[in-house]
Amino acid sequence: MAHPPAPAWRVGHQTAQLVAIPEPEATFLQALLSGHALLPALEACDLDFATWLPEAIQNGWVLGADVRR
Repeated sequence: MAHPPAPAWRVGHQTAQLVAIPEPEATFLQALLSGHALLPALEACDLDFATWLPEAIQNGWVLGADVRR
């Protein structure tokens, strides 16, 4: 049985953080990491992006965005 992704990150020189994530978030992140654009990645899951984004920014999960046309 496959385990859901568990992102790891560190802030500065602190010990790395590891957290299990809910399925909608895992689907979203896997789509982004596979090269999908933001909208198709959001459409592929049931993620409440408005709730997720502030937490992601606060925790350093989102470092920027690349606008491509």
